[in-house]
Amino acid sequence: ADQPGTDQALAFEYKIGPALLGMKPSTGSAHGGTYVSLLGTDFAMEEQPYCMFGNTTVKGDFLSSTILACVTPKHESGTLSVTVVYDDRVALADFVLFQFTLPPSIVAVQPSAGPRTGGTSVTLLGQGFEDTSTLQA
Repeated sequence: ADQPGTDQALAFEYKIGPALLGMKPSTGSAHGGTYVSLLGTDFAMEEQPYCMFGNTTVKGDFLSSTILACVTPKHESGTLSVTVVYDDRVALADFVLFQFTLPPSIVAVQPSAGPRTGGTSVTLLGQGFEDTSTLQA
């Protein structure tokens, strides 16, 4: 309410801060370099954004008020929480996680030779393969 003897009312505007809603993709190489899009609300595009993967900070670029692009840093394999920071504001979401994975490596191919006409089934031995029912060469 106005105070007696004044003609001005005080205005107060409450703004909900930025919110981080998700990320695509949520998995990438432990060697870094994966381009990710962080999805959220109320990003202030006039500020320089930063993405934090655990305790590691990298610069980001706002694509819109709801999308932020970042490139993942190099990190040992494991899963880290992701946070967006800019202008002393923090957008948090406990469920936004990024999994750093080691790239697959092949240590042996069996058999090591076959006929020129093809048709030989081969087995690749190694580690870091994705568990999937379909593979393409």
